[in-house]
Amino acid sequence: MNLIFKYILGFFMNVFNPGVLFGALVDHRSKISRKAKVYFLAKIFNTQIDDYSYVCPGTEISETTVGKFCSIGPKCKIGLPSHTLNFLSTSPVFTEKCNATGHSWIDKTIVKPNTQTFIGNDVWIGADAIVLGGITIGNGAVIGAGAVVTKDVPPYAIAAGVPAKIIRYRFDEEMIDKLNSSEWWNLPEKNLKSLLPYFQSENIKIDDFIKEAISNGE
Repeated sequence: MNLIFKYILGFFMNVFNPGVLFGALVDHRSKISRKAKVYFLAKIFNTQIDDYSYVCPGTEISETTVGKFCSIGPKCKIGLPSHTLNFLSTSPVFTEKCNATGHSWIDKTIVKPNTQTFIGNDVWIGADAIVLGGITIGNGAVIGAGAVVTKDVPPYAIAAGVPAKIIRYRFDEEMIDKLNSSEWWNLPEKNLKSLLPYFQSENIKIDDFIKEAISNGE
């Protein structure tokens, strides 16, 4: 199916979806939550974006799963396809039936250019960042502006640079483990609203947060 037709079909599928704003290009295989936001000139291909995550203008995302409460800056490129580094040639004409050259030399694709990329929950990706295909970015991680992510990023790590390297972690190991275990991003909206003071302060007591989150969920 022609790429332009895929985006046209995606337009009609999302015409009443408030999560896809006018001027965004979303293909027919993508699933955008009605509580998410994909802004003008963003391109979304075969990607799932969950509640309260947003994608800024000019960003391109392909073959990716994006969790909840993620902030993705402008002009990022996420889920970029790979080439055959260990083969005789890097050209896809030798390994992909349908490829960017527009010529088909083989009857069956032997190497797929895209591998699934996973972005956890509460992830912040700065402007102009590049995330290669097949990468996993853990919950709560931060990717600095202009970074090129070539390896997985652990939960709550702050990574920046070219190639991206871990600068530090947002919290200590104990708090990270408790935050991951709490999965607060899956709490009902009304429960999260009752916990707003914890999201508006520094140096919170994580045990108090978890205790109140559990009691509110009962």
